[in-house]
Amino acid sequence: MPELEHLIAGNGAVTVPPGHAVPPWLDHYTSLEQGAARLETFEPIAIPGLLQTERYATAVMRTNHLPVSETDIEERVRARLVRQEVLSRQPEPLQLICVIDESVLHRVTGDREIMSEQMAHLVSMVARPTVRLHVVPAASGALHCAAFGSFRLFTSAGASTPFMTCTEDLTGFNYLDRPEAIEAHAQLFEHLTTVALTTAQSADLIQTIAERYQ
Repeated sequence: MPELEHLIAGNGAVTVPPGHAVPPWLDHYTSLEQGAARLETFEPIAIPGLLQTERYATAVMRTNHLPVSETDIEERVRARLVRQEVLSRQPEPLQLICVIDESVLHRVTGDREIMSEQMAHLVSMVARPTVRLHVVPAASGALHCAAFGSFRLFTSAGASTPFMTCTEDLTGFNYLDRPEAIEAHAQLFEHLTTVALTTAQSADLIQTIAERYQ
């Protein structure tokens, strides 16, 4: 995309590996996301932003409890779609590992047609070798340990452990770089992947739910 090509040059504010794009017009979170080599994310409410279709993202934006104009929604969705280019960047796409609650797949966002499209998109995305998606089954009751909500872990190229964790609340993102905070969230994420379905089982479940929406 033209926007991404323009952003690759950057302004030197953030050091990233070759092929990474750091948009100067996007916030700190997006700069971390675009500059990371691996992103691990836990989402209990919605499909992770990097895996959302345009119509699903628009429907999510419209659920905001505060008044948001259609122009603002369009701009936010456009920015989200630009961010998704990180999954196809060269020479090395972002390694994305997601854990979601099964309820996310059943929660109708927009309408059934939008959900059908979103499920089909998920099926195609999880087929990529650089994208892993784990679904925590509703019957497991395992999400109480992560009741505080979504969080992300960012890992740099060449590193084996995250350098930053990020939680989210009503006021926005909270960035935590204390070693003990990073380690606590890393351990929790590892636990969530063990109680969740395998990637193959998750893909099968998504396909089954996709057929229901059709």
